[in-house]
Amino acid sequence: EFLSRAYVAEGKIVPDEDLRLLAMHEASDFSGFAALNIERNFFSFIQNSEYLFRFFEELSSEQVSLTTLQSVDVYGEYEEHIAILKRLRERYGEICKREGWADRIYNSEHTTIQRDFLRNYESITIVVEGYLSRYEIILLQECAKHLELILHYNTTAYNRKTTSRLEEMGFELAEGTE
Repeated sequence: EFLSRAYVAEGKIVPDEDLRLLAMHEASDFSGFAALNIERNFFSFIQNSEYLFRFFEELSSEQVSLTTLQSVDVYGEYEEHIAILKRLRERYGEICKREGWADRIYNSEHTTIQRDFLRNYESITIVVEGYLSRYEIILLQECAKHLELILHYNTTAYNRKTTSRLEEMGFELAEGTE
């Protein structure tokens, strides 16, 4: 909640899930899309669109581009699918731009820090329970430039990925510590 208030896309609206679905369906209307084996019949598309949104949202939150995926050998056998997904994302982005939407697929491309909001606080304490994405860490780092930011975080065997990301920032965090 803090991050959703600290960062906004000025002059844009956040589309609801129905609008997103309709726009993604419109964006999928190109000849190559059929190679993904996702039916364009609207009711079938509704059931499968969640996978598309989750895929694009995951890439956005982890700051990974489809171009990066294309260049990784592991995904060589999926090169055609990645190219199709890249085109789908571009077409969806054109619709978002046309409609003036700020979709979470493009968070890192259109959000700005709200300094006026941050000025209301001298210090913020966040209890980290679960996983912090690369995007969230970047946002927290930017907030920390404007106020004291305290993270309470317990290291466990289950959150090693977040621990390693915090260690990359210079924190020494042994497993089992706070």
